[in-house]
Amino acid sequence: MVPLTVINGTAGAGKGVACFGGTHGNDYEGQVAVWRLMHELDPTEICGRVILMPRLNMPACASGTRESLMDGANMNRAFPGDPKGTLTYRIADFVTTRIFPLVDVVLDIHAAGRGMELALNASIHMAPDPQQLQEMKVMASLFDTPFVLIYSGEMASGLLAD
Repeated sequence: MVPLTVINGTAGAGKGVACFGGTHGNDYEGQVAVWRLMHELDPTEICGRVILMPRLNMPACASGTRESLMDGANMNRAFPGDPKGTLTYRIADFVTTRIFPLVDVVLDIHAAGRGMELALNASIHMAPDPQQLQEMKVMASLFDTPFVLIYSGEMASGLLAD
């Protein structure tokens, strides 16, 4: 079971947002941040829909590891997923086919896990549509981090954001 909360705002129509933590089981900050949002967001103050998944890769989160111990897969290399694949690929398929179509914005919160050091940044991927890329840059800048990392598909494949 993967924890999932859907909050339909009652403050009016608006865009949909999905927020994921625990894409890697040792990225604790995202898990905590999304879990807190699940308990602190007030539907009367929200326009649109918010979908929250604090422990996307539940098996990896349960073991505190980067990859799932159930199938050895890295969730952030499993997208778009496979409905007939192992558990990690099935979760990725669920997100791709059932969550992404319901939202306009996707936030995947990472913290690099134990043993890694990264500069505080918001990261986005290159988008072929110039308007979408500009919107993504604006969204990333709202996190007020010292850096915004724009990565290309050549850096890795199967990313949640691809």
